[in-house]
Amino acid sequence: MLRVFLRDCPPKKKYILAMLIVLIVIALALAPTGLKMLASYREERSLMDMMRLSGAELQSVNVTGWARVDAPEEMALEVLVNHTAGLLTLEEGRPMETWENAYARGVKVQGTMPGGATGAVLGQTMELLQGQKVTHLMISLGTEAGKAGYYKEKIRQALITQSADEYVALTYTGKINWALNQEELLTRAEEVMAGAGATIQEKTVKDNLVSLTGHSDNLPDGLSYDGKEVNLNVAFRSNIQEQATYVYVASPVIYTEY
Repeated sequence: MLRVFLRDCPPKKKYILAMLIVLIVIALALAPTGLKMLASYREERSLMDMMRLSGAELQSVNVTGWARVDAPEEMALEVLVNHTAGLLTLEEGRPMETWENAYARGVKVQGTMPGGATGAVLGQTMELLQGQKVTHLMISLGTEAGKAGYYKEKIRQALITQSADEYVALTYTGKINWALNQEELLTRAEEVMAGAGATIQEKTVKDNLVSLTGHSDNLPDGLSYDGKEVNLNVAFRSNIQEQATYVYVASPVIYTEY
């Protein structure tokens, strides 16, 4: 029916229809939801481009959230973790894990979210000084390229209900099938930062590890500290025994172990 309408429609009406479609698309793109989708797509595309530039093959995608929680003392850590898992609609796949020592106590649940992402919610309470406790909430999900932005927003929304002081990061991990030396690690890391149009704020070079942090206009806002704006972290770590080099690109910083 639409094909017949377009075929018989006068040119002027076709032009008006085309303009209406363009305006609708622009309106959707400028709406808050549309802007978030565009920003998420741009962030994931930028990280994937950096992984390709590094010469590594993508191995995994991780979304990690962290927040300091001012939970009431009467609220059990188990309740906080279970509540957060419920906000994420995380279906528990294993029994709840707990641990405790003289200085801290932790609770963790693991499971799967709708869409297939697997991960964990961890709550930890530490006693910094006698009678002074602090609680942190951490969420880590493993997913795939193209879906990370969706899960990043889900984690952010879950953490916002618990704390105004929340951070969420995307980390892409890749592998090069040979071990780079220290000079090669630094050169390759600097090339990736330059390819992202990033200014380097901090540089760590130690043995088989190179880690650079900086700021790129192609990525969302990140962290501010010591007068620095950071929204990109690139790290290369070589392993001579495995004859491999592991590559990490993250926005804003790497929250996973590397």
